[in-house]
Amino acid sequence: MGEACDNIRGHILADMYSRAAGKPVLMRALMKQFIVAAVFMAATAGFANALPGNWAKCTGSDTAQTIEGCSAIIKQGRESPTNLSIAYNNRGNALAHQEEFESAIKNFSEAIRLNPKIRKIRYNRGKAYAGNGQNKLALADYDFVLKGSSDDADAYLNRANVHADLKDVKAAIDDYNRALELRPNFAAAFYNKGRLKLEYNQFHRATTDFESALNINPSDAGALNGRGRARLGSGLISSAIADFEKAIKLAPEFAEAFAGRCAALLRRGRIDDAIADCNTALGHAPDLAYAYRIRGQALAERGDHSSAIADFDAAIKLRPADAQTYKDRGQSNEKEGHLAKAVRDYSEAIRINPKDKDAYNLRGRVYAKNGDVDLALENFEKRYELGGRPVVMDAQSYLWDKGLYRGKINGVYGDDMRQA
Repeated sequence: MGEACDNIRGHILADMYSRAAGKPVLMRALMKQFIVAAVFMAATAGFANALPGNWAKCTGSDTAQTIEGCSAIIKQGRESPTNLSIAYNNRGNALAHQEEFESAIKNFSEAIRLNPKIRKIRYNRGKAYAGNGQNKLALADYDFVLKGSSDDADAYLNRANVHADLKDVKAAIDDYNRALELRPNFAAAFYNKGRLKLEYNQFHRATTDFESALNINPSDAGALNGRGRARLGSGLISSAIADFEKAIKLAPEFAEAFAGRCAALLRRGRIDDAIADCNTALGHAPDLAYAYRIRGQALAERGDHSSAIADFDAAIKLRPADAQTYKDRGQSNEKEGHLAKAVRDYSEAIRINPKDKDAYNLRGRVYAKNGDVDLALENFEKRYELGGRPVVMDAQSYLWDKGLYRGKINGVYGDDMRQA
C-alpha cells in the first residue's frame, strides 16, 4: 500500500489542517526539496569550522538527526552568518516536519536575520506560518518570494491555499491558475482548486479539476475521492460510489473515502450500510467531522435522534463553523421537542452563513410551532427574499395544496400570500 498511502497523505493533511491552512499538498516531497537546496548553499560556503559529521546530519533527510546536527553547529557558534542561516533553516524544516510550527518559525526568522536575501527561507517560514494558522503572515512571506521570483509554481500553490483559507476565492483561483501556467502537469494545483470549488458547491467545475488531476495520475486516491464528492453533489450517486470504491481499493485506510461512500449510501436509503462505512471512517480518523455529521444524519433517518445529536455535537466540536451541522442538529432537537435548542442551532447556522435561506425557513417553522407568528413571518419572508421567485413559487404551490392560498402562482410575494 506504500505508494498509495504516500499519494493520499498530503490530501489528508490538507483536510486536517485545512487545505487552506496553507499546508502544501505534497509536504514531505517539498520538505526534501528545501533540504537539498540548503545543502547546496552550505557546500558553496564551506564548513571549515564544524565537524563534518554534524553537517552531514544537518543536511540529511532524517528529521531527528537533522535537528541534532544543526543544533550542534548552532551551539558551537563558529560558522559564518551564511552557514548559520543554513543550519537554522534546516532545523526549522525538521521542526515543521514534526508540526512544531512555533519553534520552526523562530528558526526561520533567525535564518532570515542572518541571511535576509535568500527567498527559499522566507518560503519555508511562510509554510510554517500557514501550518500554524497565521495566514496573513504566511501571505506576506509568499508575496516576498513571488516578488523576487514570479516563476515559482510551488509558491503560487501555497499562496493560493492561504488565499482560500482567508476566503479570497478569486485570488486563490488566480494563483492556482498561475501555478498551472508554470507547471501544466501540476496535479496538486488541480486537486486543491477542485477542493476549493467543492467547498462552494461548484460541483461540475470541481469535477473537471479532479479529472485533470486524474489524467496526470490515474491512481491518485485523493483526486478520486474529490471527484466522488463532486459527483455526489451533482446527484450522480452511482458514479460517486464507484469513485469512492476505487479510492478505497487504492488506499484501504482512507477515511474520507469511507465517509464519502457513507454519504452516498445514505442518499440511496441504505442506512445500515451507510452507518457501517462511517464507523469505518471514524475508526481510521477519529477526528473526521464530516463522518460524524453524515453518521448523525443516518441515525436521524433511523429515528434515533438522541444518538444523532451526540454525533452532531462531536462534529461541531471539531468544526465549529459548519452551518450544515447546526441545521442538522437543530432538526433533531426539534424532533425531540427541544424547540429552544433548535432555535439556537438555526440561529447559529444563520450567524455563520447569513444567506442560508433554508436556516431561516427552519427557524421560522419553530417560531410558528411556538405561536410566535410575527417572528415566523419575518423568517419566512427572509427566506423568500434570499431564494427569489423559485422559492416563492414553491411556497405558493404548497399553500395552494393546503387550501390556504388562492392567488396566482407567479413567484411574487404579496399581501394575499402574507395573509395565507
